[in-house]
Amino acid sequence: MWKCRGPENYCNIFSGIAKPNRLLFQKFQSVFPYGFARYNRRQQLQRPLQLITNTRYNIESLLEAVGLSRDLQHKLPHELSGGQRQRVVIARAMALNPEIIVADEPISMLDVSIRASILFLMNDLRTRYQVSYLYITPDLASARFFSDRIMVMYGGHLVEIADSSELIRRPSHPYTQLLLAATPSKHRKKTTLPQKGYGVPNLWSTQKGCPFAPRCLYVQDACHVTRPPWTWITSTHGVACFAWDQFRIGAGAKNHIKFENIP
Repeated sequence: MWKCRGPENYCNIFSGIAKPNRLLFQKFQSVFPYGFARYNRRQQLQRPLQLITNTRYNIESLLEAVGLSRDLQHKLPHELSGGQRQRVVIARAMALNPEIIVADEPISMLDVSIRASILFLMNDLRTRYQVSYLYITPDLASARFFSDRIMVMYGGHLVEIADSSELIRRPSHPYTQLLLAATPSKHRKKTTLPQKGYGVPNLWSTQKGCPFAPRCLYVQDACHVTRPPWTWITSTHGVACFAWDQFRIGAGAKNHIKFENIP
């Protein structure tokens, strides 16, 4: 779990309220989608791992922890497959024994056949080494599989947050429903996406109203003038939308509109 109290307040650091000190930088590591860009193409894979002098792991144990042979440490980056390179990137992130890893679309550049294996690996490392992830992705299917809680953002603004299973079953923001409707599924027939257009969000700081209003099927007059207030539907499920109650019939938690039935 992230620390949200005391001097190491990770919540304040991610929100920009507090600035991290030099020691905290070691507790934050990152994994990016294009692993090949993280390498010096003229150096063997062991070189960047050797430069990390304050790690408690040796190179062999790091490679074995991510499912690679220790013999690969003498290879050059171009001699590895895309999946192997991404595993080495994860090993480099684990070398400093971080508490939080920011995983920015770590599987988006990989072949579909190996994406699941990378997510299984990251999930296994989370259990074995007690590391937390900030997993960034536009794919709600992988987010549901990998994450405990999901935060949905649009145009730089948080629009919904809930436990993963709750958000998938009861989406309460139109953009969340749009993401779910765009997710491929063999159990759902092909339908028109629930939106009015395909425009990009307005990122100007002077923008008024809800950033999703130009594309929303449930837009109201107030949506163009005032930014929707934050509403806690339950103690763990929050949404910023004037029309969130249209997605739930009545106040009962059992009555909800499934994303398969979006018009």
